[in-house]
Amino acid sequence: MTQHPVLKTPYAARAEAASHPLTAYLLRLMELKKSNLCLSADVNTARELLTLADKVGPSIVVLKTHYDVVGGWDFNPQTGTGAKLASLARKHGLGGGSRRGSLKWRGRYGYEVKTSVTIGTPRSESFDEEEEEALRAGRLPRLSKNIAEGDESEACKGIEEAPIERGLLILAQMSTVDTLISPEYTKACVEAAREHKDFVMGFISQENLNREAEDQFICMTPGCQLPPEGQEGNGVAGDGKGQQYNTPDKLIVGSGVDIVIVGRGILKADDPPAEAERYRRTAWQAYESRVG
Repeated sequence: MTQHPVLKTPYAARAEAASHPLTAYLLRLMELKKSNLCLSADVNTARELLTLADKVGPSIVVLKTHYDVVGGWDFNPQTGTGAKLASLARKHGLGGGSRRGSLKWRGRYGYEVKTSVTIGTPRSESFDEEEEEALRAGRLPRLSKNIAEGDESEACKGIEEAPIERGLLILAQMSTVDTLISPEYTKACVEAAREHKDFVMGFISQENLNREAEDQFICMTPGCQLPPEGQEGNGVAGDGKGQQYNTPDKLIVGSGVDIVIVGRGILKADDPPAEAERYRRTAWQAYESRVG
């Protein structure tokens, strides 16, 4: 198979050809921060989430969470958890992602996209049923900025104002053993994404899914883990619960993905900020090696 041009194209150049404004912003942000790392912040409380976001923020470009299961989430639009995350996003240069359930394309493709991730600037209000209906109808919900007054002095230098649009990442492949996702399902996801390029940013996948010349999708991949520091020559095993792990080099160079998603590898570390920086550095070196 011929190698797709995006694999050798720098993020900054890809931003110029992006079909979604949030994709363009994210690619520029990645180039500016020299980071292609997403943290899957599976923590129990809003306090933990905010503390973690502030500590690892300099090393990551996307913070992914399940806000609807985070204990103590404050929905106050001015002072709540979303507003505080928005301030941290502006301070460190972050996009926020929330994993949500299904977008249905069963009628046209014979499949149902069971899980998806919405990406955008953090906000405080909930993602309710009305918005899910808007997604299914193809309308593009807007995000409130929720940027507290007086944040300018803390803003990450050189980072532009994030667009307020939301974008969708379709779960097209999984990293778990014995996944039920088939090649036909993945193909249907890609076809659906091409028909909705003004809303779909890309995929959660195990490989780069850009196949046609005009494809400009971002591919983000979970199941990334590094061996302990000093043992980088060793392989990485799964978690014993079905999750399979790969190194940043294997995912970014070997599989051609754009952003690696790391959870426990950072969350369970003795020093999460230092470990996040190790992942950032390693993943960015893999990207530089890929584009030459």
